[in-house]
Amino acid sequence: MKNAKAHKTVLVADDQEFVRSLVMRMLQQLGYETHSAKDGDEAMLALKFVDGALILDQQMDGKTGLEVLKAVRSGKTSLDRDFPVLIITGNADKDVVQYASALDVSGLLGKPVSKAQLGERLAVAMQRKIKLRSPEEYDIINVVKKPEPEYEAIPAPAPPPAEDKIGDSKAEAPEGDGEAKLANAKTLKTKDDPKASSGKNGSQRKVRTNIHYKDAQPGMTVAENLVSSHGKLLLGAGTELNENLIARLAVKCETDPSLRFLPVFVPD
Repeated sequence: MKNAKAHKTVLVADDQEFVRSLVMRMLQQLGYETHSAKDGDEAMLALKFVDGALILDQQMDGKTGLEVLKAVRSGKTSLDRDFPVLIITGNADKDVVQYASALDVSGLLGKPVSKAQLGERLAVAMQRKIKLRSPEEYDIINVVKKPEPEYEAIPAPAPPPAEDKIGDSKAEAPEGDGEAKLANAKTLKTKDDPKASSGKNGSQRKVRTNIHYKDAQPGMTVAENLVSSHGKLLLGAGTELNENLIARLAVKCETDPSLRFLPVFVPD
């Protein structure tokens, strides 16, 4: 069985690099060859490299997982219409499940994806025989679109005076719920520019990496927008973390597994 797996290439498409890398590593441990795509549009171009299955995140940049699945079932790709397609979804959204079922999805994977879940559902998907309907029946299905992040139209609060302690529990918090408080945090002027991610005097260079949220430290800088699984902006790219923000973010990460690994800049 392992030899058979070694000849099958599985495409993993997810716009979160750490999720994509994690799933690929588990697949390789299970005996599969892998190919990756950073979004749905790139996945469409990479279909020619796979002969095993597709594993697609539902809410990724470009085409969503359901849109790629629809293209396959409608016969608009180079793959057979019954090709195994699994969808990764960060929450039990009934609309996603409904449309995925209507498109004869081969399997659903919930975040965070475990090796046991991945191996079991992929094996079932690759053995399952789909009773296909006509391409036209799939083509008329209007799949769920990726929601746009909700940006609060509230100006960010002024930074505290230099003498104030970072993360002082007595400091006045911004108005609004927890997500609005995070979204309204102090933001640096630039995002991923290494020069712009230097310290105040321009001498301290920072390096981008992914960390578990429990390892977050004051002074680290968010490398890209952090968006909840519900599509709300929590922290903008360039936000400098302090103890107060880390504590608030930890609460969100505990209830939203998709946020548990954070892209940040750390001092070199």
